Amino acid sequence: MCKVSILVPVYNVEAYLPKCLDSLIGQTLREIEIICIDDGSTDRSGEILDEYAEKDKRIRVVHQDNGGYGKAMNAGLHFAQGEYIGVVESDDFAAPEMFSQLYKAAVQNRAQIVKSNYYRYWDKPKEKIKKEPLLKYLPYKQVIHPWAYQRLFRIQPSIWSGIYQRAFLEQNQIAFLETPGAAYQDTSFTFKVFAIAERIALLSDAFLYYRQDNFNSSIHSAEKAEFVRAEYQEINTFLGQSKKYQTLYRIRNQMMFHTYLWNYVRLKPELCADFLQQMRQDFLRLRESGQLELQEFVKSDKKMLQLLLEQPQEFLQREKRLMQLRGKISSRAYRALLIGCTAGTGAMLQAIMRRLMRK
Repeated sequence: MCKVSILVPVYNVEAYLPKCLDSLIGQTLREIEIICIDDGSTDRSGEILDEYAEKDKRIRVVHQDNGGYGKAMNAGLHFAQGEYIGVVESDDFAAPEMFSQLYKAAVQNRAQIVKSNYYRYWDKPKEKIKKEPLLKYLPYKQVIHPWAYQRLFRIQPSIWSGIYQRAFLEQNQIAFLETPGAAYQDTSFTFKVFAIAERIALLSDAFLYYRQDNFNSSIHSAEKAEFVRAEYQEINTFLGQSKKYQTLYRIRNQMMFHTYLWNYVRLKPELCADFLQQMRQDFLRLRESGQLELQEFVKSDKKMLQLLLEQPQEFLQREKRLMQLRGKISSRAYRALLIGCTAGTGAMLQAIMRRLMRK
């Protein structure tokens, strides 16, 4: 019996692929299948997959025309036969005990989902590993219902740090949105599994090494702003299917605000005005439909969103003071400054800017 189907979406990662595959064929859990979906690679990735499949019959290679991450993942779900589904990105790699420990926790807890922490990994200019406490402030060693711990919805989607019961996914028709490219397609998938699941087990251990130094990765592709909007449109459609999901509007709104903002601060300056207008329209529609209340946000977020909705030109004027810092400080720092600027904390902002510009 196949206990875990490991899906590996692949596109032009010949430099990293062998390390990924070696980590999977070396798993201590032997009852696995490794489904590699070659999404129209133009480098040697497809050849490498075929070579590995010849050596290990647990590897199944699916070659397809380039259709994007969502389409590749859905192809993997279609072919999967395992009791649980796992995901490993083809530029990442897994500790040998990863799927043994995740599967053990799933069986012991009769869990529909098991999530763990993960490592951030660099090998340039020298190897560096940092544990990411993804599940901090959430209870370990017990089964939880996501609605009782809505902090879970706010964590990075990180679908590759857990496993998902295949029967649960199939019964609830949970799949990936098939937008082009590879950006944000795990957003609506993650929201749906947390919204529907009733039994989730969390592990404090980390097993997956999430590569940070692949500069061809989708997180560096700033032009894909439209895809995040498509993911939240999908979430909105899902929430509209049942009145029981109305209690999740608040968490959806907060996630949407911070995801849009996370995306916004990574855009090229010439793309910002258009995306900001789209963001404004999306939140206006939520407010007009009665699904958005500004008081559900913390004070600084509330002020920023209120300014965007009611005085968009003023919002843009205030941000012009920050534009000189784009690319000079981290995206996280820039986002904090943007919130401070638009929330009206001008004195503090100016002091911080003067200090940064002296560096």
